[in-house]
Amino acid sequence: MAALTGTTGIAQAQAAEPGEKALAEAVRLRPDEPQAGVIAHVAGPGLDWWGSDGDRHSGRPIRPDSAYRTGSVDKTFTAVVALQLAGEHRIDLDRPVQDYLPGALPPRSADGSSGFGPVTIRQLLTMTSGLPDIDAGSPPATPDEIIRERFAYRDFTRIVDDTLRPRDRPWPGEVFPTGTQQEYNTLNYRVLGDLIERVSGHSFAREVRSRILRPLRLDHTFLPERDPRMPQPHLVGYARDSRGDLVDVSAQRGEPNFITSTPSDVQRFFAALFRSQLLAPAQQAELFATPDVPYRDKRNCIMVARPGRACFSAGLMRADLPGGPTIWGKSGSNLGYTGAVFATRDFSRSVVVATSNQDRSGSPPPVTIRLLMTAFLN
Repeated sequence: MAALTGTTGIAQAQAAEPGEKALAEAVRLRPDEPQAGVIAHVAGPGLDWWGSDGDRHSGRPIRPDSAYRTGSVDKTFTAVVALQLAGEHRIDLDRPVQDYLPGALPPRSADGSSGFGPVTIRQLLTMTSGLPDIDAGSPPATPDEIIRERFAYRDFTRIVDDTLRPRDRPWPGEVFPTGTQQEYNTLNYRVLGDLIERVSGHSFAREVRSRILRPLRLDHTFLPERDPRMPQPHLVGYARDSRGDLVDVSAQRGEPNFITSTPSDVQRFFAALFRSQLLAPAQQAELFATPDVPYRDKRNCIMVARPGRACFSAGLMRADLPGGPTIWGKSGSNLGYTGAVFATRDFSRSVVVATSNQDRSGSPPPVTIRLLMTAFLN
């Protein structure tokens, strides 16, 4: 393994091969990029490369296999547990979630302006449910409110109720007719988290630990739940307050599904998943099957062979690289962090990358795009 150490403003590789030099250049943060730091792991035939750059705010170097908050990569963990329950015949993907969580979704009103009809578990997994996103319609929070509220904690039931039965605004209805379109939506996976807890009789964290973390020996992956602390060493996450000052927001709570991990553990989890070590064949097929429906907006599903069509499957996202391979994976963000993991379907090449953010643009960090293109197109 070529060791790579991060220093402020420059990524340095030891005994780098030509391909590794290109990766080291790709992971180097540019002066106009808003990220404070980046860590990465790229694996492929004869390649096991680690990289980092930063921390540009503190001036301290970053270890490439530091812990970070994975954001929506936790959706892949959620999908695996749900698909395992399906393989055990404890849930049916084509049955309405209302059969398992009576009353969780408000029934459709007489005039159709609020509430919901039947929503299948498969539609939750593939984000074709038509449910609104978490807290849709609520006023946007200020930067200071976001920073201050990072220690708040909501369980799955509270998240669903706050979104679908808000106290300060009309109750929402379908964003689109169920099953007719796809739109990236985190509420789908919070309903799935609630479902997992109800069907299993255990906490979401216990199910993930017993089904994924312990069997794969992911010793550096945690579901912190109510514990806001980060393990050492970790990538420091930053957020900018209303005065423009950077605040260390590494310590935070959030939701029962939030996951803290490292690039090596994330790579090991996805390797096991892609190589059919976690799911039976019928459920494995769900990972790589996108629904044949339009994608609703232009924020996602941009790099697809069929423009405007769905790109999310059960827990994964498909990207057809221009002039290159089709890759599958997941990106995600928490306050102060953005991460991604993508691989070829045979897992012959994989990339895990995480950044420490200094803004909340919502766009993929340039360094992430640059690294993915270098790793998969070179």
